[in-house]
Amino acid sequence: MLAVSAELERIVGQYKDMVWRIALSMTKNQYDAEDVFQDVFVRLVDSMGKIESEEHLKAWLIRVTVNRCRSWSKSSWKRKVDSYERKHEELGDRVEPVSWDQHGAQADERFDPEMAQTLLGEQVMSVLQRMDQPYRVVVYLFYYENLSVREIADVLDVKENAVRTRLSRARDRIREGVNQHG
Repeated sequence: MLAVSAELERIVGQYKDMVWRIALSMTKNQYDAEDVFQDVFVRLVDSMGKIESEEHLKAWLIRVTVNRCRSWSKSSWKRKVDSYERKHEELGDRVEPVSWDQHGAQADERFDPEMAQTLLGEQVMSVLQRMDQPYRVVVYLFYYENLSVREIADVLDVKENAVRTRLSRARDRIREGVNQHG
């Protein structure tokens, strides 16, 4: 039992960020991402003896995370929360964020190359968060986890052409979104 505990601790340490980022990008909510995160690692405990290699482990974690997020998105609770949030957005209850500098003062309009890069990253993330789940997932797996199109297709159980199409459409939407704000 001690060996399993040490191995589980190693796996969680190595893959927690990946599982967390996938869950957060798909659920768009910290609390739901935490639920998915915990569920994935609880399921791992039950499947420890079935994992064949480190590559199999990574693919297994990605697939289970994606599947848990898909199940979450189909839940009746999720549908009720989405309906509530849409209603408040339609009523105009949304407040636009104010940009603040590190000292708590409202940011001014001077150009700072480092800040420009940060803002570009924030714009990209903002566009990504508004995309449908299939696009967010392939972008994350391709750019952040460095999976190939074939590996993404295997993990998501879709055709390689579907992955390529989603990547292409996501890139177009990112370009459009950044250009609209830039």
